[in-house]
Amino acid sequence: MRGARAVAALGLVVVLAAGCRSSSPTTSLEKIPVAGSPGAYAWGPDAALSPRAGEPRRTFGLDPPELLSSGSGALSLPSRSMVSIEGHQTTIDRVMGRVNKDIITLSEVQELAQPLIMRIRNELPPERHEKEIRKAQSIVLDRIIEQRLQVQQAERLGVAVSERELDEAVADVIAKNNISPDQLDALLGREGLTMDQYRQKLKDQIVRRRIFNFEVISRVQLSDADVRDYYREHAQEFIPPPAVAVSQVFLALPSNGDEAARRAVHEKAARVLKALEEGEPLPELARAYSEDPTGARGGKVGRFARGDMVPGLDKVAFEMREGEIRGPIVTDRGLHVLKVDRRWGDKPIPLEGIAPRIRSVLLSQRHQERYKEWMETLRKDAFIERADLDQVPVDGG
Repeated sequence: MRGARAVAALGLVVVLAAGCRSSSPTTSLEKIPVAGSPGAYAWGPDAALSPRAGEPRRTFGLDPPELLSSGSGALSLPSRSMVSIEGHQTTIDRVMGRVNKDIITLSEVQELAQPLIMRIRNELPPERHEKEIRKAQSIVLDRIIEQRLQVQQAERLGVAVSERELDEAVADVIAKNNISPDQLDALLGREGLTMDQYRQKLKDQIVRRRIFNFEVISRVQLSDADVRDYYREHAQEFIPPPAVAVSQVFLALPSNGDEAARRAVHEKAARVLKALEEGEPLPELARAYSEDPTGARGGKVGRFARGDMVPGLDKVAFEMREGEIRGPIVTDRGLHVLKVDRRWGDKPIPLEGIAPRIRSVLLSQRHQERYKEWMETLRKDAFIERADLDQVPVDGG
């Protein structure tokens, strides 16, 4: 039995190394979209809220630290209370959770929650700060628990990251951020991190990505039939809002009320209509007869939603079939011989035009379902303790 497990673990390592190899890890905050209200999180091994305009961005491939924002307006980490012990500054931190052999500290929770806390303080009224910050910290604590479970599962299955891969990851971080190795060392020092600690964080993130790819991404299948079935069942959702694309031949009416001149314009419009009925292309007639700038464009007016055109044209255009020609339509501007080049809103977008979006939606749904199942399994088999954040002051301590 032990030999079989070893073989299975070896097989997993081979699959991960061959099919799920990660380059330098990408920043979770740059990948996961905002999922609603402050404190809401998307699913995934490194999921977090995307920063909004003006918020510091995580550019070094880690959940913490917030390297580039130190000393430039980022919130402090009050959970790291400094006290003097025998003349040395020592950090006192609260234990907020335990996942098997690993502990989670309050400072870890607050570091990862920094962007959420900044958003809450900047966008919500003060009376809501405490409640929303506690909510954000609670969600972050759950996320850290999930990350620890993933890393421990990867360790059990023998998923490894070589020193060479870590060297490449660090080099990629340096190159993408256009900094030198010495500058990276200085930035890490400002956050109280050594290079060894930083490499361990990178390693954990790469490991999580690999085990996630194996346990979630590679286990979800989606066929063309699944996409077709979804399209048929949700066809009404793919009908776009009503719109028309129109072309015209425009003839201006005289402004002096000369009845003979007005009859002459109507007669010209009748000749244009007859020419169209006999098969002459509207673009050529527009260039020859139109008396506004659309003539130079072959009569192309553009695409309009319902209500965007002047009332007389709008009503008629949305009554017309695709390819139909009507006129002359009288407006305050003059006479319009109108053609509907294309209509939208009558039928769903064809499957071939929407299939990639359907596939993306279905894959996202199935990945979320698989991820939830996986986390439930890992939680069931683990020893997890979780502190009550309601008992911890919002400002640390």
